[in-house]
Amino acid sequence: MHKTKIKFKLKNKNVLLETIDTQTYRKYFQNSIPINENGIFPAILIDMIEKEYPEIIYPHYYMALKSLFGESSELYDDYKSSFGYIFSLKVSNSLYTLNFNDSKGVFTFDLKKILSSKDEFEKYGDMIKIYQEPFDEFSDDDIKEFMAQFIGYLVGYIRVVKDFYNEEFVRFLNYHFLIYGYKDGDFFIKQYDYHDEDAEEKFYNKKKRLMNGELKPYEENFNSKTIQLNQS
Repeated sequence: MHKTKIKFKLKNKNVLLETIDTQTYRKYFQNSIPINENGIFPAILIDMIEKEYPEIIYPHYYMALKSLFGESSELYDDYKSSFGYIFSLKVSNSLYTLNFNDSKGVFTFDLKKILSSKDEFEKYGDMIKIYQEPFDEFSDDDIKEFMAQFIGYLVGYIRVVKDFYNEEFVRFLNYHFLIYGYKDGDFFIKQYDYHDEDAEEKFYNKKKRLMNGELKPYEENFNSKTIQLNQS
């Protein structure tokens, strides 16, 4: 894990993002409550970015995350997602956790507020699994602004670094029969067609062979950059 801190300056406050390890995240998890966040907003952002920067493709985002923050944690659903990056967020005098993942191929900001005061524990201590609306200290508008800045930070990094990147990786998004990464000097992405009755078998056979080092990712027309993420 890279020990990384980034300060995001919002209109009315600062948010200090810091990488944390799995043990710390789990410790915080026991005393935190989940926050409702606008799940569709990141998808809107990515749609706008794809229109403005069509050269940016799915593996570029993992490249940026891996370069900035190190390897992904294992705290994600490895069927629905291909990574999960965990952070603490210091907002005013409060602390939040963030698990940034790509559930079903959509960037997801899984936010939790860490309970710290006696009043908070008395009010929310029995509600750690119940989603709460954003608090005034980190409002819905603040969260959207943070999302935009975080993804914008990744995009800025991608635009500067992608043509010079040279560290190989392969990731799997099982939910969409999707494989992507960087190999032999190129970013690649392949999705098996849902309408193909053999798609699942082909995907898992390919995944197994790649993990065993038996196959180069670009073989069998593997460098396709066209994907369709069906959210059903």
